[in-house]
Amino acid sequence: MLVFILSIQAKAQYANTHYIAPSPWQYFNRYNELVITTLSTTAVPVTISSSDGTVYSNSLTTVAGTPLRYRFTATDAASNPIATVLNGQGLTVSGTSAISVQVRNIASDNYTSGGSGPGDISSCIQKGNSAFTSLGDQGLGTSFRIGYYANVSGSVCFSGETGATVYSVLAMSNSTSVSVNGILLTTLNAGQSYMFQATLGSLVTANNNIVVNAGMRCDNSSGCGDGVESQVMPISYLGTTYVVVRSNGSTGYERSTIVATQAATTVSVLVPSTGVTTNYTLTNAGDYATINNGDGATAYTTSYITTSKAVAVFTGSADGCEIDMIVQPPLSSCAGSYDVQTNQFLNNANGSNAVFPYFGYIILQSSSAIVYINGTNVESLTSARTQIGATGYYFIKFTNSQLSNPANLRFTSTARMNIAFIESGAGYSMSSYISSTTSTMPPPSFTSSCNPSTFTAQSGFSSYQWYNNGTAISGAISQTYAASSNGNYTVTGTAASCGTTPQSSTITINAKPNAGIDQTICAGNSATLTGSPTSGTTWTSYSLNPSGATLGNTTNGVATASFATSASGTYNFVFSAGCTDTMSVFVNALPTVAAIIGTTLTFVSGTTTLSDATSGGVWSSSNTTVATVNTSGIVTGVAPGTATITYTVTNANSCSNSVTTTITINPKPNG
Repeated sequence: MLVFILSIQAKAQYANTHYIAPSPWQYFNRYNELVITTLSTTAVPVTISSSDGTVYSNSLTTVAGTPLRYRFTATDAASNPIATVLNGQGLTVSGTSAISVQVRNIASDNYTSGGSGPGDISSCIQKGNSAFTSLGDQGLGTSFRIGYYANVSGSVCFSGETGATVYSVLAMSNSTSVSVNGILLTTLNAGQSYMFQATLGSLVTANNNIVVNAGMRCDNSSGCGDGVESQVMPISYLGTTYVVVRSNGSTGYERSTIVATQAATTVSVLVPSTGVTTNYTLTNAGDYATINNGDGATAYTTSYITTSKAVAVFTGSADGCEIDMIVQPPLSSCAGSYDVQTNQFLNNANGSNAVFPYFGYIILQSSSAIVYINGTNVESLTSARTQIGATGYYFIKFTNSQLSNPANLRFTSTARMNIAFIESGAGYSMSSYISSTTSTMPPPSFTSSCNPSTFTAQSGFSSYQWYNNGTAISGAISQTYAASSNGNYTVTGTAASCGTTPQSSTITINAKPNAGIDQTICAGNSATLTGSPTSGTTWTSYSLNPSGATLGNTTNGVATASFATSASGTYNFVFSAGCTDTMSVFVNALPTVAAIIGTTLTFVSGTTTLSDATSGGVWSSSNTTVATVNTSGIVTGVAPGTATITYTVTNANSCSNSVTTTITINPKPNG
């Protein structure tokens, strides 16, 4: 039974493909690493690529219990600018089976740039000291409330920037329009990304699935400075119950901001160690309240947050003035994992790959289920769990020294665990949740993004419900659904162990584009390709077309295909608008015409006879005031000068081809 539960309910952050938006610093150097885990007991091949498809490694594997640590190899660090469409600055990590991906920046103040030696310090290039876990399928969405642990400022690095939070979006589909508070920000193609600054609590929306990150180049709002980065959760996966834990940081950093996703949201914050409850009312969607973590002074004290409507919670977690941020997962009976894996924190190569100290905590709803670390009861190594007030949630804290500093860590239990893993000390702070955030339904697979399309939901649920534009579709309760109308489709799944999942992220189905009717033309001519809709579309030439066609750019759904006189055969052109339709242009060959023969010189009133071996043609003169030609090819001089004589042959397909010769007319001789 446990294996069954694991297979369908504990994989919210396990997915075959992870899309990771850029950070202010570029990922592709040895100061950034990935920790990749799997629940599979057989080795899973892993491919690591930039978002434009550049492969960094496709020869690595990971297996349950032995996480893969991958560190990029480039020596020099670089930064990403805001307000610019970025190509290939996001990450794509995929496995042949489901994997989880943790991203760590380990730069600190010890990296190189521009070929210089170790120890360059420029927060605008890469301050680092940050970690987060990819949300997998649960990170994909079309609507996000963005935020930060508090409304603070950091270093100002580049023209046009303030010290405010830097957000980034990564597109998985072409023609993805991204808006902030209803105003178009940018339009991206698959693999492209964009970084921007916006007011805390802003609404980010897109017409296709995107992933979103939030962070700062260098947060120096409380003492020293540090890089911060975390992935933002889509609104559809947020909840109403959260637990925040205070770590070892300065008071200015140890804060959390609660962002409303709907108007008239009430918030209640209980600090169990003091017994004090504070209430807030967030009047509008996007309004926020900032609170101290725990009691505001004592490490590992907690705040228990309950709200009337779904909210996003962004938490600062620090060691002294070294800061990182956790985007809190909502808690529920279906939140967390039964099997959580990671490995120890290491310094970068310039720091001799030294082992870093860490602490972590486990939140669960069971008072008795044993939590094992590498097969040992964790409470035999640490202190016993404590209840968080009277909430029904329990708390277990651990440190690397208590666990004897294992290289790999694997937590298992028969109860769901929510686990945060925080590097703390040695001048660093990296923090992230490494457990699954909540029970979820991944996006369904689909045969086409245009009608008709058939959806298939993840297997393993006892029943399903499909939705179009948020409304349940009557009778659509099977694992598959054949869509016959346009709209935004989602699905939920129900399992006896955990109830009904939230709706999956949205798949948008559009009307199939229309490339227009097929055409027939003659070689040497052009064809106008006109498709609908007119915006966000492209025409492309089929790769196996015969030679001889040149395709122009697409403007408002229209492109021109020009054909050489040597072109012949069927040419296919693909019209794309999310999905595709094809127009065929059949090009008839021109007739072959022999060269004109005969004398090309005569005089006024004189004649010369031209002929052509190809029969059935028509003779013509370019200048009948100089020379005329009759149907038999007899040229008569009219006035001194030159004229072009053309012989044109038209075949059965109404395609014409011509040959020419120049005739010279001299004055009439005397005598």
